[in-house]
Amino acid sequence: MPTSLVDSIVTLPSITILIAIFLSMYISRFLSVKSLMLIGLALVGIGGIAPLFIENFWFLYSCRLVLGFGIGLFKPFAVSEISNFYQGKELSKMMGYQSATQKLGIITFLLLSGLLVSYQWSYVFIPYLVAFPILLFIAYNFQTAPTPQKSSSSALSKTGFSSIILLTLVTIFLVAVVLGNFYSKIAPLLSEKGYHDFANTLGIGLALLNFFALVGSLHFGRLYIKLKLWLPIGSVLIMALAFFLVAILDQLILIVLLMPIIGYAAGIVSPWTYTFILESVPKANGTFFISLALISLNLGSFVAPFIFTTFIPLSITMLFFACSALLLVIACYLYFFVKSLSAHI
Repeated sequence: MPTSLVDSIVTLPSITILIAIFLSMYISRFLSVKSLMLIGLALVGIGGIAPLFIENFWFLYSCRLVLGFGIGLFKPFAVSEISNFYQGKELSKMMGYQSATQKLGIITFLLLSGLLVSYQWSYVFIPYLVAFPILLFIAYNFQTAPTPQKSSSSALSKTGFSSIILLTLVTIFLVAVVLGNFYSKIAPLLSEKGYHDFANTLGIGLALLNFFALVGSLHFGRLYIKLKLWLPIGSVLIMALAFFLVAILDQLILIVLLMPIIGYAAGIVSPWTYTFILESVPKANGTFFISLALISLNLGSFVAPFIFTTFIPLSITMLFFACSALLLVIACYLYFFVKSLSAHI
C-alpha cells in the first residue's frame, strides 16, 4: 500500500467525526441524547475492535470511518450536557475536568497501544473494548438533563450567534492549526537542526506535553474564576513565546523543556472555549454551538499539516516562527475585543 494511504489511517476518523458532529445537531431532534450516546459508543466499540479479527486493509479503512462517526455522534453532548447540570463557577470547573479526562484517555490509549503493539500489531485495537462497559454505564446511569431554558440576555440574538462567538470559533480553529503543526513538524525541525537519534527524547517531551495539558485543564476552573478573559490571552502569549524559543534554540534539552509549557497553555484553551460559548449563548442552543466549536477544532487539526506547506511554502524553522506570529495575532485580537467579550460573561 502507498505510504500516504497508510499514514491517512491515523487522520481518517477526523473526516467522519466532522460529518457526525454536523449530523448530530439534526438527529438530536428525533432521538434522545441518551440514544445518540449509546449508538455512538456502539459504533466506536464495533469500529474500533473489528480490525482485530479481520486483517484486511480496506476493512480496517472502513472501520476507521465507522469509529470516527461514532465519536462524532456523542462528542458534542459530552461537553454541552455539562451546562444543563452546572452553572457559574461549577461549570468552569467541570469543563476543566472534562478536558482533563479526555487528555487522560488519550495518554492511557497511547501507553496501552505502545505496549500491546510490541506483541502483535493487531493488538493495538484491543483498548477500544472500553467502549462497551461505558455503553452499559450510560444505559443504566445516564439521567436526562433539565429542559434547557432560553436565555434572557438581550445582548445576544435569538440563536446566540454573534461576532463574539465567531471570534471564539476562529480562535479554536487557529490554535488547533498551530498545535497540529507542532505535532507534525517537531521531528523534522530537530532533524533540520542537525540532531540524530532523538526519538526517545522527543517521545518523553511529547508525553510531558500531554501530561501538562491535563494539568492545565485541571487548573482551568480555578484560574478562569480569577482571570476570566485574560486567561486565554495569557495562555496564547505563552504559547507564542514557546514556539519562538523552539525555533531559535539549538539545545535539545531546552526544546524538550518547553514542551510542558506549551502543553499547559494549550490545556487551558479548549475548556475556555467551551465554557465561554456555553455562558454566552441560550442554553437551548448550547449543543449546536459546542458542535461548531468541535468542528472548528477538528478541522483545524485536520488541515494543519497542509496549510503552511501548501499555501505558504516555508522551511521548518520559518514555519515555527510563522506559528509564533499567528499566536501573537490571536492574542492581539483577543485583547482588542476583551471589553466586548467581558460584556457577555
